[in-house]
Amino acid sequence: VLFLDYDLPYIDGITVLDKLKDFPIIKIMVSNYSHICFNTYQYKLFWFVRKQYLETDLEMLIPYLENELYNNII
Repeated sequence: VLFLDYDLPYIDGITVLDKLKDFPIIKIMVSNYSHICFNTYQYKLFWFVRKQYLETDLEMLIPYLENELYNNII
């Protein structure tokens, strides 16, 4: 599972997603910039976590992530 922030020191998260697009990992973008979620559809993100709603978004994410991990391990 990869939690990736959009705002990184030397590269943006979209560029990282592009480099990892063929890797079979669960990708979750975390950002203050919720408007960029529309730029991430092609990278098949599992979830987009908005920092301004971090607690709420994580509470929503966890059950789906648990289910995804459980179903892919068995």
